Parts: sequence; structure tokens; C-alpha cells
Amino acid sequence: MLSLFARRSAGVRIELSVAEFTAPCAFPRLERIRSLVASRFGGIEVSDMKIFLTDHSGPPASICRHEPEMITAASLIAEPSEGVLHAAVGNPCRHTYASYSM
Repeated sequence: MLSLFARRSAGVRIELSVAEFTAPCAFPRLERIRSLVASRFGGIEVSDMKIFLTDHSGPPASICRHEPEMITAASLIAEPSEGVLHAAVGNPCRHTYASYSM
């Protein structure tokens, strides 16, 4: 079992597995984002990431989710070297990213 975290409380060890927190669609979504990133590796811009995060390929396991039981609540893109965080509240295909200086 891959352990996400373990905690001791009153002498009882509580251990949860990654699988308990992972939706079945998580791995296809991971492979899709890896593929998109690989296609632009070495030259990825914020504009590329915004496009990647609005991807609807392979529903219901698409990156940008619209199903009633699983929806994209927010999208974040960090530029640590620039001290900027870009955030879209809700589906990034329907909402504009706001940029925040950190």
C-alpha cells in the first residue's frame, strides 16, 4: 500500500492509502497532461498551460471537467521565478485567469 500519511492518535495508528483518495480518472488525466507538456517541453509558456488546462479530450477523464459529480473547481498556474500566480475560479474554459503578484 502506498501511504499518503500516517498519524498516531491515542495509541492508534491511522494509515490511508493513495488509492483511497484517487478517482479512477486521475491516471488518464495525468497521462494526458504529461503528453501535452511533453509536446511543448523546453518552451512552455503560461499561455500554453492555460490551453492545456482547458483540454476536453477523453471525457469523462478530461482535464477540464464538467460532469455534475466531478467538476473543475479552479485552475492555478504558478510562475515562482516571476512571483506570479494565475488563478481561474471555476472551469478555466469558461473563466478568465486573474494574475496575482506574490
